[in-house]
Formats: sequence, structure tokens, C-alpha cells
Amino acid sequence: MQEKIKGKVLLSFTISISLTVLLLLTFRRRGCPSPRSQPGTARSRRILAFESFGRVLSDQQLVMSFAFTGALVLIRFGVGNMDNEMSTFSYTLGVTLAYFSCMVHLAALSVLRSYMDRNTGPRNVRVVALIPVVGVLVFLWLEAVTMFCPELTVRCSVSLRPMQPPPGISEWELAIGMVFYVVFGGYLVLGYAHRSVNLLNKPYRRNRTIWLTQLLFFLNGSKGGLDPERSRRVAARQTFGLCFRMFRPKFGWFYLLIAVHGELGRSFFWEILWILCYYIIGMIQLTLGVKNVPDMFGPESPMSRATLLVSLQPTFGQLLPLALLALPFLNGLDAYFGKFPQQRHLKCSVADRFLPNLQKSDREP
Repeated sequence: MQEKIKGKVLLSFTISISLTVLLLLTFRRRGCPSPRSQPGTARSRRILAFESFGRVLSDQQLVMSFAFTGALVLIRFGVGNMDNEMSTFSYTLGVTLAYFSCMVHLAALSVLRSYMDRNTGPRNVRVVALIPVVGVLVFLWLEAVTMFCPELTVRCSVSLRPMQPPPGISEWELAIGMVFYVVFGGYLVLGYAHRSVNLLNKPYRRNRTIWLTQLLFFLNGSKGGLDPERSRRVAARQTFGLCFRMFRPKFGWFYLLIAVHGELGRSFFWEILWILCYYIIGMIQLTLGVKNVPDMFGPESPMSRATLLVSLQPTFGQLLPLALLALPFLNGLDAYFGKFPQQRHLKCSVADRFLPNLQKSDREP
């Protein structure tokens, strides 16, 4: 059985690497369209390719998050005695991959803003479908953080969880795990809330301080008699004035961070960063199998539980999500080199049509 699993891993890895090499050779041979000869056409094709890439990546990770979360729920509640057969390390690994699948789907939602506006039905399905998944995943992740023994089965870890941590686990490790849970879990929940409101509420998309304006109107008992644009400026001025008075004496660098964050927020920096983070974490979990070695220093040694050995033992379940990343690249490649019926009439202004938040520069990159 172990030889069969190794054969599957090798086959999947070979297919993934072959698709990547084929993609690089295709771009090397055909090259990118010259932006100087047809700037409008080249820009529009890049935008269409990136939108197609984001759409397929979003759907792929949506399905992956459903699959991971459903499998984790079945394992957690002992369907088919699976909780007595899977180790805590594998269970925690599945929770981590499910989290990053949700994060990649969250990052792709920003890229697909114009596509979501044109297709309201699929947009509502994508946004609403992830609400129960995120809720269940946050619960599963909280349990995974409190499981201390990676070599035990899930059933044993759940039964030991109400007890004190083992001697090899310090309170600092537990505190660090809880901090990571609060930070990353909060980012996931708040990120989906922000993206959902941004997609479903166009006034909020045009003006992110509109909620502050409405809150000030509610607190002041106003019925909204003022001009909305004027009230928006008043609310923004009051907010930034308060921040200026609070942070000016000692935290002048705070404004620099706000400016840098604002400039990066106008691009796809954060979305691409999360996609790269997913890939890096996936590769680390693919190549580094961590297991306890209790007899390395002797059964009575205090290092028997704290010692970890890093071994290269990839599994097919860890490799499959990374191999599926080839699908968006292939779809984007097809859209990039495809022929469009209205290609002669495309201009640079289509950037505003497909991706409203994409800034156009005076010179083509």
C-alpha cells in the first residue's frame, strides 16, 4: 500500500511540474503581445486573462473549501470510525489547508468585482455559500489549536482536550496558538464580512465612510436632511481630525503607514500576497512531515516529547490541492491567447469596464 501511495504522489507531482514547464515554454515561444503596437488590445487581453484566472481560481478554492470542511466534520464526529484512524497532525493539516482555501477564495473576490456585478446570481451563491463554511471552519480550528499531541488520534486528542496540556507543552505555546487563532480567524471572518458588504452594497463600495455618516446621523437624531456628499465630507473630516489629534504628537509614522496602505489597497497586492502565501504554506506542508521521536533521547528524557524530526514524507492528500492550481493558469492562458470577436474595437478604456478598481497608468508596463 505504501508503494502505491508513493506512486500516486510521484505521478501527481510529475503532472503538475509538466504543466508548469509547458506553460513557461509556451510563454517563452509565443511571448506577450507588444504593448507598443496595439496598446489597447494588449491591455484588454491581459485584463480578460487575469479575470478568467481569478474566476477559475475562486471556483476551484470554493469547491476545495467545501470538500475539506465536509471531510473534517465527518472525521471530527466519528463517522465511519474515521476519528480513530486519523492522527491529530493530519487533522490539523486539513484544517490549515481548508483555511487557506477560504483565504484564496476571499482574495479572488476582489479581482472579480466587475464579474460579480454582471452576474448577480452566481455572486449571491458564492457569497452566501461560504458563510456556514467559515463558521464551521472557525469552530474546527479552535479545536485543532487545543490538540497538543500530533501522534495521537483525533478521538484521543478530543478526550484529552479538557485536561491540562502534556508536560512537553508550555503555557507559552498554548498562548501563541491562541494568538494565531484570534488573528487569522478574525482576519478571515472580517475579510468575508467586508467583501460581502463591498459586493452587495454599491454605496459602501464608492464610499467606505458611509457607515460612519449613517452612524453620526443616527446618534444626532438626524433624518438625513443634509446633502449626502456634504455629510460624507463632514464625517470624513471629523474622523481624520480625531485621528490627527490623537496620533500627531508621538506617532507621525502612523500617517505614513496609512498612505502606504492606501496605495497598496488600490492594487491587487493583498490578493496576490494571499495566493502566494497559500502556495508557500502548501509547499511547506507538502515537503515537511513532522512526527514525534519519543525514543531518540530515551523514554525518560525530557526531550522525548519536545524533539521533532523533519522528514520528507509527502502524501497524496497534501499534493492534490497544489496540483489543482494548474487549472486556473491553463484557463488564463486560453483566454490570453484566444481570439475575441470585437478585438479591433477594444481600447484602453475597457480597464474601467472589467476592473473598475484597476488604475490605468500613462505608460504601459
